[in-house]
Amino acid sequence: MCKTTIVILLLSIGLYYFIFQRSKLVKPDLPETFWGQEKNKGASKEIRPFKIDVSKSIIDDLNTRLENPRLNVEPLEGVGWTYGISAPYLKKIIEYWRNEYNWTERQSLLNKYPQFVTNIQGTVRRTCRITILHKTRFIFDS
Repeated sequence: MCKTTIVILLLSIGLYYFIFQRSKLVKPDLPETFWGQEKNKGASKEIRPFKIDVSKSIIDDLNTRLENPRLNVEPLEGVGWTYGISAPYLKKIIEYWRNEYNWTERQSLLNKYPQFVTNIQGTVRRTCRITILHKTRFIFDS
């Protein structure tokens, strides 16, 4: 009974605040900010189509780096992932990336969807619009 009363009281207070106090919130007047480099101040703000195009040389360089990882330290016993990723698990991930992951296939899959890039406050923003079953989601990558 006491728990039910407390829940009802908290819901009532929340509902009161939501209905009556919400209108008192004032949107702050923020100054125009520019976070990018000075050379980008005059950059175009138009939305442009974007395709992922990673060259073979970059993928080869990545594979070369994955062949020689610096995993000399074995994990501490009994700490799990408290101090970061475990070295044996990281070795499995690196092996997967080197031998099984198909970078060009993934690039082709991502390029099937329309992607766009624009300049917002001096920083480049990428977005991908995916429409599935009449629902639209925007995914931003800063």
